[in-house]
Amino acid sequence: MKDQTHYPLCKSELKKVYTPKDYLVNGEIFDIVECSSCRLRLTSPFPDKDKIGSYYESD
Repeated sequence: MKDQTHYPLCKSELKKVYTPKDYLVNGEIFDIVECSSCRLRLTSPFPDKDKIGSYYESD
């Protein structure tokens, strides 16, 4: 997993908005961050490419 401090496209700073828990798949806690420029929200840390599929395994 890779923590992000800046949005990959515009390089603007990311600010933590809230920290939810994944109750559906794996019980992990993660951050929702928002780009200070365009206001797009992302999860952080970003999952590694080889592990991202496991986050979509649910009924």
